[in-house]
Amino acid sequence: MCRGTNVQRTTIVVLSHIRLSGSGANFAASYGAIFIRQMEIINPFTVKLSTSIVCTFLGLTTAIFVYRLGQK
Repeated sequence: MCRGTNVQRTTIVVLSHIRLSGSGANFAASYGAIFIRQMEIINPFTVKLSTSIVCTFLGLTTAIFVYRLGQK
């Protein structure tokens, strides 16, 4: 089923997903605004917006990384 570059790409994607899941990034992205609101330090919307921008950028960066590294 997976041969050559497909095995390499699949491995990279699986390892990236394991790293994200293990780091708690998904939990922080989901509940970070609630935590910030309880602390009453800054606007939770600003935190959620900046988190979304960072996650989008990192997702695109990971996709490019997988594509380029998978070609070799």
